[in-house]
Amino acid sequence: MSKSLRGQVNLTQVRGVDLFTGVMEAGIDTNLRHYLLGSTPETLLKLRTAIESRIPNASIVGAYSPPF
Repeated sequence: MSKSLRGQVNLTQVRGVDLFTGVMEAGIDTNLRHYLLGSTPETLLKLRTAIESRIPNASIVGAYSPPF
């Protein structure tokens, strides 16, 4: 995608954690609901707890840890 936009917009690096946090925060104003998928049940619980602590109004509707 960045190659196709080169010269058209000012591209900068976006780190995953910044994108994740930005999406979670933007979702508050737009009533976006989030579903956490992947990893272990313990990791998903820690992630959900961290999100609820840092972004209290984020809407997390569920989580699933598929077998691997």
